[in-house]
Amino acid sequence: MRSETKTERRCANEDHGWPGGPTRPALDDALVHVWRAELDAPAHEVERCAAILRADELQRADSFRFRCHRDRFVMARSTLRSILGSYLDVPAREVPITYSATGKPLLARHDAPDLRFNLSHSGNRAVYAVCAKREVGVDIEAFHRNIDDEALSVRFFAEAERRALAVAPRHARRQAFFSCWTRKEAYIKATGRGLATPLEAFAVCPNARTPMPLLWVRGDPSERLRWVLVPLTVAPGYIGALAVEAPYGGLRCWSWIRSRGYVG
Repeated sequence: MRSETKTERRCANEDHGWPGGPTRPALDDALVHVWRAELDAPAHEVERCAAILRADELQRADSFRFRCHRDRFVMARSTLRSILGSYLDVPAREVPITYSATGKPLLARHDAPDLRFNLSHSGNRAVYAVCAKREVGVDIEAFHRNIDDEALSVRFFAEAERRALAVAPRHARRQAFFSCWTRKEAYIKATGRGLATPLEAFAVCPNARTPMPLLWVRGDPSERLRWVLVPLTVAPGYIGALAVEAPYGGLRCWSWIRSRGYVG
């Protein structure tokens, strides 16, 4: 496996932050672009961004019980549209997002067949991955949530992953759990199969600090080397991971800045 690049070390270091990205980013065949965004915003900003969304997205936003969840969904989806619009050079509202049979978001655009993307949000943070010609998945989780990580690992994780968590120091076990969880979620999102792939049917290395392949995939030995799992440190209190089809050429990590005025 290739060594970690300077860009990846910078992306993995919370103290350095992620710089603001270009207004007209361009993809190449090697790199994966990763964007992060904050989702909490004033009410007037939320409503301005809601105007970008299509009817089905607004309907989903309005299905949330609590206003804060509705507003964060609006901000997450409008930011996705704005980011994709910056690659396609079209207004955010006109980005033609559709969905696969399993619910994976896709571009319904014949003149941009090579662009792939994925998104995830947790709490007030969102992360977006964009690349060319290769499937990609991303996941982010706030790891201070009150959950029973031991019970969840017994229920969903492969034996090799449970063993790795069992030997982790107690003070680091919650973080190790979410490292494992995000890598597994990123992989099933990248494949587009979602929960049709049982989480115990494949294994990842929860403690890897550099890009790694899968450990194994039940019934398909060649699948493990098809994908690369990349840890992401998005913000303090959050853990993220990226899964992308090999070959993997590195990351470019940016923060999305709405105040630049090219959201609409």
